[in-house]
Amino acid sequence: MSHSTLRVARFVGPVFTLAVVATALRLLAADVPTTPALSTLAPAADLEVAAQNYLTKIQGFLVDEATFGKNKDQLSQKANAVVAIAQTLGNYDGKNKFQAGAVDAMKAAADLAKAGDYAAAKTAYDALSAAMAKTGDAAAAPKWEKAARLGKLMHETAEVNSRIRRNVRRFARTKSESAEDAAVLLAFAQATIHDTHEVKNPADLPKWYAMAEDMRNSAAALSKASHGGDEAGFKAALDKLGKNCDACHEVFHNE
Repeated sequence: MSHSTLRVARFVGPVFTLAVVATALRLLAADVPTTPALSTLAPAADLEVAAQNYLTKIQGFLVDEATFGKNKDQLSQKANAVVAIAQTLGNYDGKNKFQAGAVDAMKAAADLAKAGDYAAAKTAYDALSAAMAKTGDAAAAPKWEKAARLGKLMHETAEVNSRIRRNVRRFARTKSESAEDAAVLLAFAQATIHDTHEVKNPADLPKWYAMAEDMRNSAAALSKASHGGDEAGFKAALDKLGKNCDACHEVFHNE
């Protein structure tokens, strides 16, 4: 290598490092939105029911090793959803039945989501069950930070959204189920705020935050309409939620 090449390498290395650091600092400089009182957005009871239903679904994937093998991807997706739900319940302003074990539930659910074999999945499931059964006061609320994997959350969001859209045709009979699904989407949106890896341009970070908040607020409107028996309001909120999702994908994940 020539002396001139060495001089360039010595110069470019630090410059590149400084550029990376500067980009990271710009990302950190954007203010993360303050989380509103979650009780104003959706009842904790809906998230409690959702968490228990997810645990039941996961248990069904673990009846034996063959069933686990066939449903490994779905199990991972459902366990990842529990990470976001536990994070939300752990930060809920008011007591709920899963608050005490929220931090442990997040860890166990994350371990379950990445379990590579049946034995590891069973161990993680047992830990998750124990965490969700924990009683008493929580030592500390989970941090609002990246926890659930965004890609898996988006796949689960699509499934929940499809179920809501099917149920809107029989709103009066399915409004309780739709309220639960709305609370789940709210938890996913809240988790999305804290996973910014899709933001390639630091200048777009405020837009990411705003779009995630829009999704969360549309989910809150779905919850309110479900509990109020407001079919017209429910359809309007569902339409807005769809537009929120389309707008976000157009900017950050255009395929």
